[in-house]
Amino acid sequence: MNEEQRKEWIQAAKEQVLRNARETDQCERDLMELYSECAMQLEKEIRAFYSKYASDNQLTETEASRLLSGKEYSSFKRSLEGYLKEIETGNDSGLILELNTLAAKSRISRKEQLLSNIYRNMAHLAGRSEEGLTELLSDLVKTNFDRKMFDIQRIAGVEWKAAGIDEGMLKQILSYPWSGKQYSQTLWGNTDKLAALVRRELTLGFMSGSSVDTMTGKIDAVMDRGRYAAQRLIRTEASYFSNQGQLLAYKEAGVEKYRFLGGGCGICQRLNGGIFSIEDAKPGENLPPIHPNCKCTTVAAYDIPVFKRREGNPLKDNPKFQEWKKRQMKAEEEDHAEPGIKGKIQSFLDDRKARKDASAILEPYADRVKVTGDVNMRNYRMAAAELERQLEKTPIKRLDQIEVFDSRDAPGRMAAARGLSLRLGTDLMNDPEHYYQGSVVNWQDRMDRILQKLRSRMQGAPSEELQQKYSAVMEQKRYSRGNVLYEGREISCVIQHEMMHIITNDKGLKGDRRLIECYNEAIQRGDIYRISYRAAANEREFLAEAGVMYENGEPLPDYIREMVREYKTYEI
Repeated sequence: MNEEQRKEWIQAAKEQVLRNARETDQCERDLMELYSECAMQLEKEIRAFYSKYASDNQLTETEASRLLSGKEYSSFKRSLEGYLKEIETGNDSGLILELNTLAAKSRISRKEQLLSNIYRNMAHLAGRSEEGLTELLSDLVKTNFDRKMFDIQRIAGVEWKAAGIDEGMLKQILSYPWSGKQYSQTLWGNTDKLAALVRRELTLGFMSGSSVDTMTGKIDAVMDRGRYAAQRLIRTEASYFSNQGQLLAYKEAGVEKYRFLGGGCGICQRLNGGIFSIEDAKPGENLPPIHPNCKCTTVAAYDIPVFKRREGNPLKDNPKFQEWKKRQMKAEEEDHAEPGIKGKIQSFLDDRKARKDASAILEPYADRVKVTGDVNMRNYRMAAAELERQLEKTPIKRLDQIEVFDSRDAPGRMAAARGLSLRLGTDLMNDPEHYYQGSVVNWQDRMDRILQKLRSRMQGAPSEELQQKYSAVMEQKRYSRGNVLYEGREISCVIQHEMMHIITNDKGLKGDRRLIECYNEAIQRGDIYRISYRAAANEREFLAEAGVMYENGEPLPDYIREMVREYKTYEI
């Protein structure tokens, strides 16, 4: 690399650092507004609490610990249970655990009611902060990849089509716990710590008979600590994901080494100018961030024109990024365009071979196998592993048939079991996450959208039919999810579900009295709502859905767990 190229690299890196900083600053401002809103809401909750229960602007521990009346408790219970059904979090948050604990209590004190309201506000803060941070980090990965690839091609003087970052790769990058914890876990963990500090300040304040102004001042101080932790998290994670986007560009372009470019950090001074292998890049050691709030970055380092062998088009002097990006996007669209006749023939042959290979994966588990549609080999191997695990537990060592059917012939159906035959849909085998999103993550939102449409129609032309539909959807909304599915294990869950049907078929237990009694008991106790909407259809679906929960270790009431166990172990 000559001196002119080295200066170009450094200048391009500085400009990208500034672009990253502007994006990060905006995200930080947005999150700080969320913290300010939360702090104001907490103060509002505390002042309302004092206004209702305090005497002479002071409140004792005795008064704060008094139990709610029956009517107050009922209102509290309904509100909290409704909230817990709506909130979505993929982490084992202490806040949500605390709220579930409060929801399970048969008696609640005034102080616990206040804590519940505070926890809900803080969980809302964590959820919205996670959304904002995820959006920022996703954008930083993609824009830093694009910008670094553009700089590489611009300085080399050759343009070629870059592979880009697809959604699957992006999701994998974002979910990697590079610092020991994934960023969302850290964010929720920090909020849990804040909640614990707020609880401590409230308890001490009630014990000492603090005034409302003293109490709200203490809570503001706690929230200030939360702001600092959030700012540090944003800047550190932004540094990591920006540099990951650049690292991916280096790998895509064939750059083997990078130069560490210091951002003025005293801690990183020893690394400034150092050259490291791409394969040996380690965040915290030789790749930014080296420490919290790290501002360092990297530039490509190569001694020979490594791109001379690349096939591509010469780039004119001073190319514009936006023009380059449009050409890249056009090339991507052309790659996905309808192929010519030769390409169609090759595609047909490739598809046929893929289906043959997929059938071979499933053949050890059934006498007959039929595969149609596109094939995702990873998912077929996952299905085979689950089938092997399930069949080992039963006297049924081999099914009569396994068929992968075209989902267009049965829209919305994931799978089915008849006798000792298993049918799996192509949509499930190629896009299983779609079902998890619809049945679990977006379940409540789906119900809310349907209700909103029905309310609009009822305002225009109310009818008994619309009212009945509205009531039916309100009932659906009471269920925790549509189907029992777990993220990343959707195919396994569906096979577990259908195997419960196959076991029932094999034992000839359709209409089993004990199962029907267990199903009816779950409805009467309300336990059915914690399983799934599908479980409410009939006793067989109830058993199958509970079976998936049993397999994946999700808690079940004892009487349901015992029923499932007996079926699975053939003790029925």
